[in-house]
Amino acid sequence: MNFSLTQEQELLKDGLEKFLEKNYTVDFKKSLLESKSVSSPQIWDSFREMGLFDLFIPEEYSGFKGGPVELMIIMEIFGKFLVSEPFLNSVLSTKIISQGALKWQKDILLSMISKGESIISPAIQEPSFNYLPLNVNLVGNFDGDFWTLNGKKNHIINGSISEKFLTIVRTGNTNSLEKDLTFFIIESDLENLDGKEYPFVDGTRALELEFRDLKITGDAVLGEIGSGYSILQNVLDYGVIASVAESIGILSKIFNLTSTYIRERKQFGLSISQFQVIQHKLVDMYIKVEEAKSMMIMAVSAFDSDEYKVRQKKLSSAKSFVNNALKFTIENAIQLHGGMGVAEEMDLALYVKRGLVLQNLFGDKLFHDKNLVALEKNITSASNLQKKSTKWKKL
Repeated sequence: MNFSLTQEQELLKDGLEKFLEKNYTVDFKKSLLESKSVSSPQIWDSFREMGLFDLFIPEEYSGFKGGPVELMIIMEIFGKFLVSEPFLNSVLSTKIISQGALKWQKDILLSMISKGESIISPAIQEPSFNYLPLNVNLVGNFDGDFWTLNGKKNHIINGSISEKFLTIVRTGNTNSLEKDLTFFIIESDLENLDGKEYPFVDGTRALELEFRDLKITGDAVLGEIGSGYSILQNVLDYGVIASVAESIGILSKIFNLTSTYIRERKQFGLSISQFQVIQHKLVDMYIKVEEAKSMMIMAVSAFDSDEYKVRQKKLSSAKSFVNNALKFTIENAIQLHGGMGVAEEMDLALYVKRGLVLQNLFGDKLFHDKNLVALEKNITSASNLQKKSTKWKKL
């Protein structure tokens, strides 16, 4: 597979890396964690000045119509520097709005995202035993005047600082995902909308929303009733790309930190990098990282195919492999560092914790393995197995 970045993409990569090297150091990251902040206003403003928010906005709205390659570049770099700004929230929201919103909604919402003046977050996952985003149990009923919503959404990363939520709701009872799902624009300060914030192990924070007879008007419907399914599928695919790319950044950094440590660590008067067993472990880590990078490029290439099954196979294969690579690399890095591998004073601990979180974002290895099995069995995807729950457990 031939893959290379364009000149514009190289400039994006180099410019962002140089900015973060200077302004988003590990010490800066630690200061954010200590203050329990999820975002820095100064960094957020700098991203706006760099044009990152415009990058994924359609050209007809003065954007640059960035795609999966640009997202891959940015999220891989974010992984290397442990960036926790709600940038991905804005990217995924931009994709939802661009694909499904009415013109007047695009005029308002895309302008807000472009200016960086409002954080808009997708609310697409619900409390469940596993990651099944198409199992939508947040229900909306229309009485002729108002929509009434009841149910929950969770795992909304950086949700506590979001002003609006693009929320997927079940609005029909035809048992057809293509007709029953609709996105709604939900303001964060509405009555009967309760939010509960909780931390992840890496210090990032997520939000659970509970809708209790929440009443909204028809203007809150994003686009057309029943148009949510294809929009949701597309945004989930972009989420997988983002998760894979950030994981690659984490993997690369863990390998580099481990390589540096074993060169500096001495035992019996020698650098432990001279011991053959240590060399073998490091080589295995290097191979795993490079293989994961190849899988990331394969995942990006999935967007070149219009065939749903081909795209899903590539994305799930990449996510499954990269999740496994994270597990392998984290375990070996901790072993090579000894007890210091999980010590708070070591930078490695920050990357290990983020890697553990990434293993579960947009589906863990088990979910994507089952998705591949489902695709081979000609079931649309693992998420559509809700009617086949008994069969699902036996897979």
